[in-house]
Parts: sequence; C-alpha cells; structure tokens
Amino acid sequence: MSRSLLRGATLLDTGPLVAWFDRSDQDHGACAGFFQQDQGSFVSTWPVTTEVCRLIPADVAPRFLAWVSLGGLNLAELGGSALEWMATWMRQYGDLTNALACLEPDALRKKGRVPTNAMCSSPSSRPS
Repeated sequence: MSRSLLRGATLLDTGPLVAWFDRSDQDHGACAGFFQQDQGSFVSTWPVTTEVCRLIPADVAPRFLAWVSLGGLNLAELGGSALEWMATWMRQYGDLTNALACLEPDALRKKGRVPTNAMCSSPSSRPS
C-alpha cells in the first residue's frame, strides 16, 4: 500500500471494529454512527483483523472479512524496522497479551505512515 493511499485515512485498532460488528457491544451505536457518517478510507493491520475475527460473534466474522476484502479496510504492511521496534517493545513489556495487534497501529503512526490524530478507538477499548 502506497504512502499516498494512507494519507488522510483513519487508522483503526480492534475496539471500534469489534464494536461496529458486534451489536451487543456497549459502543456499537457510537461506532456504527461513525462508520455510517465517515466517507474516508480506513487502514489497519493483519493482527488487528485476526483479533477482530476472534472477538466478534463467529457468525459475523465472514461478513467482516467480506467487508475487508471489498476494500472497506486497507491492510498496511510493516517493514523490518517497525518489526524491530515492536520486538523491543514486547521484550520490555512482555507481560501484556495481544501485544502484536496493539503495537502494529502504533508502529504505523511512529513511522509517519498515518497521521497520529487519525485514530478511531471506542471508549471501552481505551486503557484505563
């Protein structure tokens, strides 16, 4: 995915995608409203995509993957330097679960591939 395709895109982590595709999520209404109103492009990573599939109802996962495959979500690839940064971070904070899905969007922002202020995250997905 080229840098120009990512410019202006909204970087998504797991939380808002789960909330949008899982009607029982407490933030479903807010996230559904966001996705219905926003006409821009969305970007995330493969670890986030697989985590969403693990967290949403099993019967909804095929619909989510179909949306991704139709271009609803652009999947960005990370280079070696981002993976090195993530490995260092994981060694330092190794007790955290699901670290890869959380770190990839951060690595994209760190590398300047997506604007820092373009993060969409649901209130329940934010750390306390």
